[in-house]
Amino acid sequence: MKKIVLILNMLFVLFGFSTAFAENSAWKNPGYDFSQLKTVYVEPEIIYAPGCSIGELELYKNLVTLDEERDRLDEFELVDDASLADAVITVNVTSWNIKETYVPTKVYTKEANIEYIDTDGSTTYEPVTFELYTEEHYTYEQYFTAEFTVTDKAGNVVYKKIEKREASKDTFAMFGRAIKDFYDDFDEVKEDYIKEQKKKNK
Repeated sequence: MKKIVLILNMLFVLFGFSTAFAENSAWKNPGYDFSQLKTVYVEPEIIYAPGCSIGELELYKNLVTLDEERDRLDEFELVDDASLADAVITVNVTSWNIKETYVPTKVYTKEANIEYIDTDGSTTYEPVTFELYTEEHYTYEQYFTAEFTVTDKAGNVVYKKIEKREASKDTFAMFGRAIKDFYDDFDEVKEDYIKEQKKKNK
């Protein structure tokens, strides 16, 4: 007589996995002398488009992050007066919201083996087919699009980066990473420019 040592449920409820999406594009003035940018002023106010849905706490936290992470600009001297700056950084958020998506019930099958052990100790396997399903539900993705712009004293745009991010997580955390990435990238633009000029002058 066979003794079943492993019993598998015939029905499973599977939950969806969280997803994330990020896209960015950057532009720099190809003929600009970035070495002349010594001082930088970061505009302390973030401009939000009318359609953005953002709470007061997030508004405050975004401003704090924008200010605290300025120190990542190692190649520049930070100033608190725009009239004293060689370049001014501004941030415009064109979208900030939550996207709701309906996911219908999905039923599918999966094959597996059930293990049996006989009373004499021998093992056999029986193939079975399981029915699996995901229940109908809604997913909520938080997203934003932000434009980081750098202009010089003459008002010319010398560098610009657009960040689009979407995930089932805190929008503030995503925005914080976008701010850090922008500071790092702009800092690298000047650093790379100086390195290139040194190579040309050798």
